[in-house]
Amino acid sequence: MIDTIEDYVQAFKAGERRKVKRLSGRLLKGTSSEAFETLTDDPSRLIIMLMGPDGLEQLLGLDGYGIMQAIGYTDAHIRAKILEGNHFKLGVFSENDRIRLADWDGTITIVSEVYPEIAPILQAHAANLKETPFTQIERVAGFNFHEVNVAGPIDPRYMTYERFRALPASSIDLVAVRAFLYYSLHLRELYAGNGRVVDSSSGQTGMLEYFALNLPLTDLGHHALIDITLPPDILERNNNVK
Repeated sequence: MIDTIEDYVQAFKAGERRKVKRLSGRLLKGTSSEAFETLTDDPSRLIIMLMGPDGLEQLLGLDGYGIMQAIGYTDAHIRAKILEGNHFKLGVFSENDRIRLADWDGTITIVSEVYPEIAPILQAHAANLKETPFTQIERVAGFNFHEVNVAGPIDPRYMTYERFRALPASSIDLVAVRAFLYYSLHLRELYAGNGRVVDSSSGQTGMLEYFALNLPLTDLGHHALIDITLPPDILERNNNVK
């Protein structure tokens, strides 16, 4: 049984499959060392997602590509992040009571707490968010969410908090709400709203995922960052992904 950060790092590097408890983790990315000083390299993100002990347990014995698939990265997302020049590290932290299960109820609750101005809007659309598949919302939107994400905020359809707040009340529909959650909270195509990651390779539900507030790593106390190495042919195996 692993219950310390040091033991987890040792088991990870050795590829040992062991039970894990009382630890949480997050895959971090960035193009500079400064990007790994907080829980995300995006300073606009106030809410991030963590994995619990079961997630860290599932990553033991996997290579870098398998780790990304297990936490829900699609091939298109992996390719885009590599082409941006990102490096990846697994952050391992002691578990704390400030995390919240990342199901739809947890989404509505934590977003309402962090962005109280839009709480009534989210609560009004909560039922439809739970019941409407992402593919249906994207079809109604009339554009590919991933392609807009690659373009970034330069695309007016990239729904930042500021853009969401500026929308006239009459134009805030389910598409606008889901776009805000997609671009501002990173609740992507595979987010199922049941508190579990969907493995991008198998489509099966996997590890539990949690919401937490974005914080500097120094505020989290003792932690470890493990370098994640990707296969050298990773771009070639994804070169047909759009």
